[in-house]
Amino acid sequence: MPKDNIETAMKKAASKDKDTVEDVLYECYGPGGIAMIIEAVTDKPTRTIKEVKEVLNRTGGSVSSVGWLFDKKGKVVFAAGESGHSLEQMMDSAIEAGAEDIEDEEELVQIICDFSQLANVTRTLTSQQYEVQRMEAAYVPQSTMDITDKEMVEQVERCLDDMENLDDVVKIHCNVVIPHDQEQEDA
Repeated sequence: MPKDNIETAMKKAASKDKDTVEDVLYECYGPGGIAMIIEAVTDKPTRTIKEVKEVLNRTGGSVSSVGWLFDKKGKVVFAAGESGHSLEQMMDSAIEAGAEDIEDEEELVQIICDFSQLANVTRTLTSQQYEVQRMEAAYVPQSTMDITDKEMVEQVERCLDDMENLDDVVKIHCNVVIPHDQEQEDA
């Protein structure tokens, strides 16, 4: 997500007109039938939906109900912090705290948990002196789509890039998997 979009969203949320700022979710299909949930922070929802629809019209998508294709989960990313634990110990602690899925990223551990347990899991990890770097809601696809056709990959990437470049969009959740070797061939 572009840093400018995050800063814009934070400014809107902190502005004196914050009563008029809304968090909105847009559900849509993109090119090739990919499903997307788009999170936005906006002071003008009608403008934002118009911009989202314009991107979808250009790239072959439409606004449609896709929420049933995703599960709302909690996501926590944390580092060893003052605990001094190894990656393996961090993963064990995450499982004990309530993690459903775990991924390690160099010095960090990313976990997915039940959304209703997000605060409890985060509190448990911080009480063990881990450094929680991020906690958020995540829309995890129940199944994913692999796209290998070069033209479709380009359309999907264009759609995702155009969405990310909208001022009000802060996050995009989608069910598409673009093979890394496809990206390297195009480079």
